[in-house]
Amino acid sequence: MAQIIERKDEKKLNKIELAKKLEAQHDRDNELVTGIFRYIEHPKGTLRFRFKKYAQDDYKAYELTDGGKYKLPRMVARHLNNNVHYMEYKRLDQQLGDMTGHGMTVHAAVNDGSLQSPEKMQIANKVPRCEFRSLEFMDDDIAPSGLVEVTTRVS
Repeated sequence: MAQIIERKDEKKLNKIELAKKLEAQHDRDNELVTGIFRYIEHPKGTLRFRFKKYAQDDYKAYELTDGGKYKLPRMVARHLNNNVHYMEYKRLDQQLGDMTGHGMTVHAAVNDGSLQSPEKMQIANKVPRCEFRSLEFMDDDIAPSGLVEVTTRVS
């Protein structure tokens, strides 16, 4: 009986620790980072959007112009770099079918929803629509996804 009570107390401690971790993550996500916004899809354009990540927060409106320098919450910078994109698809050969192993294929269809042909497509590339380049120390969570590390060779 004493062991069961101890386990319940441990779960309460875990919930308390989890709440502290979530609060720390919330605080980190709300830290301001300075950077330059690039609107890749519409150069010299302006991107307007509303953003909210946590239930206790309110939606905030953002208006970012290409080439502008901004201080944004870390979570907004991360969102711009990792979530604002579109997918490019490529056709698969008839022989490949569903054997791609990814399970992500698209079939062409007509208006009634029936398959038009056995053609299948697969995601080929993730194309960013915009990016936020930090002027501060580059954290892993702010860097654009798919960033390749560049190194120099000393001869």
